[in-house]
Amino acid sequence: TLEQTQELYQFLQGELPEGFMLKTPPKLSGKMAFTIIYVLQEKFKLIPDHFEHCERCDVVFDMDFGGDHFDDPGINLCDSCVSHVFWRLAKGEKDNMENAVKEWYAELTNNADMEEGE
Repeated sequence: TLEQTQELYQFLQGELPEGFMLKTPPKLSGKMAFTIIYVLQEKFKLIPDHFEHCERCDVVFDMDFGGDHFDDPGINLCDSCVSHVFWRLAKGEKDNMENAVKEWYAELTNNADMEEGE
């Protein structure tokens, strides 16, 4: 289920499920945690492949019930984050959705690069 996949995602980032105690829990980044889920989806077929990772808010969501994939820059966004990009678009900041996503993603990756360099 989506809830189980979200719990696995959180576990891989160090959030232990209730009642669990590990001496050394995993502490992966959101991106790496979802990479493991992706392998479980695509290679082993253990998790439905319509569960995706939102690049903006770092949640796992069900693409069958919302969200969108953008080929360029190759990211998935949940419904809430797609709405955020549409809001920027509606304010006249961008010519089209694809450009809005590209620019937002460029800003996001530039900010992440700056934070890592601190």
